[in-house]
Amino acid sequence: MSQPTALSISSGNYTLAAQVFAPKHPPKTAYVLHCATGVPASYYTKFAERVAEQGFAILTYDYRADTDVTASKITMADWGITDQSAALDALIDLYQDTEIRVIGHSLGGLTTAFHKNAHRIASFLAVCSGPAYWRRAPFPANLTAAMFWYVMGPLGIAFTGAVPTRLLGTPRPIEKHAFYQWRDWCCNRHLHRTEWGKAMPQPNLAAVTARLNLIGVSDDTLVPPACVADLGTFYPHTDARFETLTPTQAGIEKIGHLAIFRPKCASLWPKLL
Repeated sequence: MSQPTALSISSGNYTLAAQVFAPKHPPKTAYVLHCATGVPASYYTKFAERVAEQGFAILTYDYRADTDVTASKITMADWGITDQSAALDALIDLYQDTEIRVIGHSLGGLTTAFHKNAHRIASFLAVCSGPAYWRRAPFPANLTAAMFWYVMGPLGIAFTGAVPTRLLGTPRPIEKHAFYQWRDWCCNRHLHRTEWGKAMPQPNLAAVTARLNLIGVSDDTLVPPACVADLGTFYPHTDARFETLTPTQAGIEKIGHLAIFRPKCASLWPKLL
């Protein structure tokens, strides 16, 4: 297939680096893929290539980042609301007469009701995404989560100014303000509802009327399947459908929170489309 087309997306005072993977012929459907926290767009390249091979277009992009991560004021809402909304707008501008679909991985599925053009979305897939209250994680993952949120994360910030990658298992560190907002979301039963109209704007819940498919993974201890199923309550005007995938279905031992987009799980990708 041809190389993806590079694209620059304006998002507030930032410019987001994006790529568009497209088939040879004009697609009838176009996707935007919103990344998980701390995961670069390049992680999803093989998946995006497969999407284009199936005759669809797909836009991937990286969230905003500052050169000096320790001095950054970036928050989770900056990624989930401003950047995701800008990426959706860019896709709509590119494919104005095309069915628009969204794939959100983890953070990528949590904030669609805040996006200006949410009403344009025909289909919305949320993968390993939901109100991941740490007490709902299975033992001993719940203890690991508590240590991360209340001990290791704050210590990492105290010593380095950001949460180091070795604590996250992701390629990039997490900024201080993003970490503490993320912690607020994951340390109560209501995700970001407590911030509506305060640190975050009021979402337009009625705008999200897309088909909503919720995909959980049986061995995901960060966002267990029961939490993924609960994401439907944040989109009350959708027809939400929930499914749990297992490592056995992919013929592997472990998927966890991130690996569903790796080539070793390619046999499951048709379920994501």
